[in-house]
Amino acid sequence: MATSRKRLNPNNILLLSAFGGFIIGILNGLGIQLPLWTPLAVLIFLLIISISYWKNIDEAAKEAHKFAWYWSSIGWISLAATFYTTMQYNAVPNSLVSLLETKFNSPTEIFMAGIISSIIIQIIFYSIIWIGWWARTRMR
Repeated sequence: MATSRKRLNPNNILLLSAFGGFIIGILNGLGIQLPLWTPLAVLIFLLIISISYWKNIDEAAKEAHKFAWYWSSIGWISLAATFYTTMQYNAVPNSLVSLLETKFNSPTEIFMAGIISSIIIQIIFYSIIWIGWWARTRMR
């Protein structure tokens, strides 16, 4: 007799991931030094959680995620290319350059701020498109 596997609820997976990130943030904020392997362990954990989530959602949710991922990527790449081109032709206002120089102590900090900004903008684009997909699909 085959035993049935209990499936994880996608909402529980999301809450578990958010809670783990919250705990790591609290520890970091308290000045507790985490081992160097912590980011790798978190990445592996999130990969396992993501695969489990993907296996447990229905086909409509999968389509929503694929649609939002594709179009948010296209949108952000277009926006990033515009920023890059603007900076290549020195069309950035001097006030923005001086602001960056006063807020950040090194080129590494500016680079990291760019990476964080890219992730945040990607998530915003993704969320808007994902919500739009669901709204359009549910209104039919």
